[in-house]
Formats: sequence, C-alpha cells, structure tokens
Amino acid sequence: MKVFVVYAHHDRNSFARGMLDRALEVLAEEGHEVRVSDLHAMNFKAVADDDDFTTPRPDGPSSVTSYQARQKDAVELGTFTQDILDEQDKLDWADAVLFIFPYYFFNMPAILKGWCERVIVYWKYYAFDHPTIGAYAQAGLSGKRALIGMTSGAPAPEEGLTVSRHHERIEAMQNGSLNYAGFDVLTPFIAWGVPWVGQEALDARMDEWADRLHNLFDEEPEIPVAKGPTPAPELLTGRARSPGDWVWPYGNDRAIAEKVVMAKLKAQSGKSDALVDKLRPYVEAAVNDIGAPIYSVLRSPHNSDEVWLIEAYEDADAHKRHQQSPSFDGIAADLGGLLAAPPEVITLRPEFSKGI
Repeated sequence: MKVFVVYAHHDRNSFARGMLDRALEVLAEEGHEVRVSDLHAMNFKAVADDDDFTTPRPDGPSSVTSYQARQKDAVELGTFTQDILDEQDKLDWADAVLFIFPYYFFNMPAILKGWCERVIVYWKYYAFDHPTIGAYAQAGLSGKRALIGMTSGAPAPEEGLTVSRHHERIEAMQNGSLNYAGFDVLTPFIAWGVPWVGQEALDARMDEWADRLHNLFDEEPEIPVAKGPTPAPELLTGRARSPGDWVWPYGNDRAIAEKVVMAKLKAQSGKSDALVDKLRPYVEAAVNDIGAPIYSVLRSPHNSDEVWLIEAYEDADAHKRHQQSPSFDGIAADLGGLLAAPPEVITLRPEFSKGI
C-alpha cells in the first residue's frame, strides 16, 4: 500500500519527530511505499493567496476573484503553482495519509493549516455544484484513510460523555478538515502531556503509536464517510463517541432516510406519562443504531393521552434490523397494558428535505 506522511514540526528533537522516524521504520517493515512532506524542511508556504496561481488575478472586485473561484479555475486550467501540484500528486497517489504535528492553540500548526487550505482544493477534492464531486462520501478523497498523530503539552482530558473543549477542536480537524474531503478517518493518536510524563511513559506511547501503524489498513475508521444527519453533540470527538458511530453531512436537499415510520399511540386515560416513561429506554437503545438516525417520542399539545413515535431509517433493511433487535423485540407486549387502542402506523418515503 502507499502511505503519504505530512509532517509539521520544526524541532528535530521533538517527540513528533520521533513519531515520524518510528513511522518510517514500521511502514518499511510492513512493506508499504512511503512519501514524506516535511513542511518545515520544505519551507512550505503556509499563506493562501493569489501567489498560489500562475495566472494573474482578475481585475476589479468580483466573485471570480475569490480564492475558491480561483481554485476552481486552476483545477480546470492547470494553473496552480508547482508546490501545490507536487503535494496533490502525493495526495492522489496515496492510499492513506498520516498527519503528524503538535497541538497548537486547539488546532494544527499554521504551516499544516495552510497546507490543507492550499492543497485540498475546491473543485478537485470538494465542491457544492460540481457534477460528480461533493462532500463527505462524494468528496474527491473518498476511498482513502487518514490518521492524525498529534503531540500535546496539555494533560489528557477526563473521559466521559461530556465533550471536552479539546475534543471539540479535535473533532473540527477530524470531521471538518479530513472527513469532509472524503477521508475515512481513524481514531486520532494523541500523545498528551509530552513534556511532563517522563521517559517511561513516552516510550510506552511510542510503542502504542507503532502498534497503530502496524494496523493502519486493518482498523475500522472512527469516522467513515456516509450520508445522513450530524450526530448528537455528546457523540462527537472520538473519545466520547463509541466505536462504529458515524459522522454525517448536514441535510441540505438530500433526504437522510429512505423510510419513515410514524405511529400514533393512544394511552389509556391518565397513563400517558407512564407510556412515555416506558418508551424512554427504547429511544436510548436506538442511539446506538446507526441505521436509525431519528427515533423520537412526541406529545400532542391538544390531547394529553396522545403520544407519537417517529422513526427514520436509512433503508428497508435498517428497519428490518431494528425490528429484529433484542432491544425492541418486546415493545408491543411492554406497552400493551398502557394503550387504549392498537397503534395507528403510517409509513412514508422522504423525497427531499433538510433533516428527514
């Protein structure tokens, strides 16, 4: 396999440099072909501007002078500067890309951010109105995987369902910079507290890094590209997200489901609160069902005994899997004593929407 390493650290004595050296050893052991862009050694230009193009800037204030419009023209005309073309050649060549860098101000360092802005260009790797290229599953880097290897002076944030500020920023890099362009993104490797943890801990972390690289093409992506809704905030950032949870693009005019089921439940008089409480664990169980992006209980403001259940499924198979799930197998019997009448069920097919 072919691996492209984008390395962004100025210090040859850094732990990040050690990660680069170890990566080259492991990738060679695995028999992979490797190319490296050491951005500081290359003196890579970090600022996105008009100097990124070999054609002059159009005269006058106009939308065609925007950086994105100029990138589109450059893709069609081949008018990027050579440093950008060289990096795109490596990106197109690779099956996987490693990004090794220090964590600065809740983000990647400026030289790597500039690399992303200048190299992962509009109309080649992502677009809004391109005939074949879009974002996420439709983006130009689909089929490739990406792994962030990051060092930090900050201590590791506490685990738990509350997303830390670090995790929110990491999610922006994972989803906004990489998954959006089509990468299947692996769980990031983060060496926390590098200046403070001691050599023994650093050695252990380096061994963990090597293990991740040995399995670069075997482990499941943390964020595989897909169509559908954006997940709930408590699932974001990798550390709070469970393995297998998906990150999805926003709806726009694309339906996120092929099948929607709406059920009206009529509670026995005075038992609507008990009915809602009975439904709560089923909704909680549906959180982990990636085939059911929407599973919601609603109350009627006009009839206190009327409860609605709205379910959205990616396709008919997802609905079938949901019905056969052990978590939902006994729902009819569980609710039977609380209902005044059989549920009224309506099945719908979304055509286009924002949301469902």
